[in-house]
Amino acid sequence: RRELIRYAAKCKAPQYGLLWPPHHDDVGNYNYSVEHTEFFRDGGLWESEQGQFFLEWYSGMLIRHGDAVLARAQEAFKGTDIVLAAKVAGIHWQSKTKSHGPELTAGYFNTINRNGYLPIADMFARRKVMFDFTCLEMQNSELPEWALSAPADLVLQTQQAAHAAGCAYAGENALPRFDRAGFLQMHHQCENQGRGITSFTYLRLGEHVMDEKNWFQFARFAAEMKSGFKLATWAAPPRSKQCRRQHVTHHLDIEHHDLSRMAKLLRFGGRQII
Repeated sequence: RRELIRYAAKCKAPQYGLLWPPHHDDVGNYNYSVEHTEFFRDGGLWESEQGQFFLEWYSGMLIRHGDAVLARAQEAFKGTDIVLAAKVAGIHWQSKTKSHGPELTAGYFNTINRNGYLPIADMFARRKVMFDFTCLEMQNSELPEWALSAPADLVLQTQQAAHAAGCAYAGENALPRFDRAGFLQMHHQCENQGRGITSFTYLRLGEHVMDEKNWFQFARFAAEMKSGFKLATWAAPPRSKQCRRQHVTHHLDIEHHDLSRMAKLLRFGGRQII
């Protein structure tokens, strides 16, 4: 509150520092939809001059805090070859609404009228850290309509913000996926619009990955990420205890298309991901 009052006085609007943040009756709680709140609904308080003032201050404070943390991290790892990445949460529920209420609550001033990820990407670029985002396995169509969720759109928006700011982009999946559709979506997002990503993390290595069927799909996905293009067919060698013939050493059957392997890698972002 002290910082808010100081910021309001600096902006020559001291009354805002006394009247904000908004009352909890106006913003609802975790189980509220944005249209049921006075603050986040269409035409709500978030669109007023006072609401914009508060959201600008709130998001700005968090960005400044992130900048201070990254400054300490840079100092701690100075002189090493370690590349730092900063994680941005994928808050995709109700992102089809005008206010993007859940994102505003988390401090991401991202609305239908404002790209809230560009200031974050600009700060990351100044600190020379990677913009790490999640939800790469999700498609909009996989979420129920009532959720008003668009995770794939958020991935694209953050990729574009990082590209515009000139900082490297990293990604990961939010939920464990072992199905072909999930792996294909991750691969697609990694090569989105030919810009590619610098780093990808698969979450997570556990007992479910080691299941025979899941491991089969994961091994195919890993081979595709390494080569930079999708494998039209994939066959794994049979287990030795089930096989009486000679050990199979060659088990990839790759269907080549018109593009050369190098052209595919360039389309993938110019990097071979391992």
